[in-house]
Amino acid sequence: MLKINTLFSLCTVFIFLLTSSCLKTCGDCEGNLTIGVYAGVMVGSSGHYVLELKETNSNAIIIFDGNSYNLSTTEKLIKEQDILDLTLSDGTNSIVFSAKADGSNAMIEFQILDHKIESTVNLVFPDSPFAIYEGNSYSTYDTNFTKSTYNLMIHGGGNIITQFT
Repeated sequence: MLKINTLFSLCTVFIFLLTSSCLKTCGDCEGNLTIGVYAGVMVGSSGHYVLELKETNSNAIIIFDGNSYNLSTTEKLIKEQDILDLTLSDGTNSIVFSAKADGSNAMIEFQILDHKIESTVNLVFPDSPFAIYEGNSYSTYDTNFTKSTYNLMIHGGGNIITQFT
């Protein structure tokens, strides 16, 4: 049974990495890309996030372990400048975000009590709709029952920059 669980887990990770590695990158994009939408999936429990960066009043929604968190900041962003350690918080949980002015080298750190979070960072362009899914897979073998959780982000066309943190 352990071998089946391990095999299923490895297949799930492989599919996730394959899907993420097939996303387009935007080497020829013009203008400031830090002001916009970043999204991704999280592991270290299970969840996803959408981060909307604006010149004023940036915000984020995190769905994590079945709970929804709304984070915000009053820090001002300046177009065409790097972002360094922008902090969004709800008073308990927080995100610290950094990126180059062109959207490259995006880094996000989650601070959620009692969790070590790993995530993807995806810069989403206006012409690139996306959907984030969280689901469960159930399997039984003899008398054993296994529940596996998966996180997946899919985008449709356009450009997207993906980085792992």
